[in-house]
This record gives sequence, C-alpha cells and structure tokens, in this order.
Amino acid sequence: MVISESEKIIEPIKNKKILNGVKQNIVPGEEIYIQINNYSNDHVLVATSKGLYIFKAGFMGGATFGSKVTQFPYGKITGVEIKFNLLSGSFEVYSGSTQKIVGIGLNNVVNASNSIVIDKNDRGKFERAVITIRALMDFHSNNQQMAINAPDILDQIRRLSDLLKDGIITNGEFEQKKAILLSKI
Repeated sequence: MVISESEKIIEPIKNKKILNGVKQNIVPGEEIYIQINNYSNDHVLVATSKGLYIFKAGFMGGATFGSKVTQFPYGKITGVEIKFNLLSGSFEVYSGSTQKIVGIGLNNVVNASNSIVIDKNDRGKFERAVITIRALMDFHSNNQQMAINAPDILDQIRRLSDLLKDGIITNGEFEQKKAILLSKI
C-alpha cells in the first residue's frame, strides 16, 4: 500500500530510550508512515508498512528504569480508537491478545501495553493516525483474503483445464471461466 506524503505524520522522537527502541525494532525496508509522540514524550506510536508499534519509556511509560515495546501486526489488529474525558484521553489498539481498557484512568492507560496516554493537544494528530491505521488494516486484510483465495482459484483453473483436455468444455468456455476466476485474485 502506498501512503502519500500528505498522509504521513512523522515527528522526531524526543526520548532517547524510545529512539533506541525504534532503531532496534524497525527492520530495514520497513517504511514508517506514522511516528508521533504523546504530550510527555514517553509514549510513541509508530505505524510502518508491516505493523503498529507502541513504545513506552520511563515512569509515565510504565517502564520506570527502561523502555518497552509492543508490536501489533496489522493482520492481528481488530480495532483502534481514541477515548477522551474532560482533560485527557487514550489511543488504544485492540487485538486478540489485548483487553479493552475500562475507563481512561491514567494508571490503566500507562500500564496497558496497547494504549498511549494523550491530551487534548494530541487529539488531532492521533485522529489522523487512526484513519491511516484503519486504511492499513483494510489493505492487509484484503491482501490476506486474496492470499487465502488464490490457491483455491488456481485449483479451479486446473480443473477447468482438465475439462478442456477431456473435451467436456470448449476453449472459449475455458478462457471465459479462467478470466472470471483470475479477476478474483
């Protein structure tokens, strides 16, 4: 999937522990589409061509003396959302292995591996990020479905070829059915 430059949100990472984590976890060839800090620079969201990462560092990152990273391959993500109360909010990622956070309490969000604490000033950039991430999820979901369907379609074409060889269908019928099947890949 190609993300246009106008859809990308790339901020410099201000936390050295997180910057080191990004360097260690993002593999060569993995294109970064989103890289945004929360208001305190101890949580960073990174969306790449392969998946979504949440990096946290320090006390407010739930990693008092270090940093931690949670990776979410797009195929495993079931949803992303932003929640807000009067003063603060959270960006949350849902997958089969994460639980939905009940309430926006700071401790709940800080300690959960699938969330980032945000404030009202972060809201716009995280809302843009949600739109891009959902597009990436759709793209990866469609590609997985095509990969699942492709072997079945190829088997159907092979069976049609056998019918053609046995004289059961004509060459015109074979080509017509083959074109229909190939259009589904």
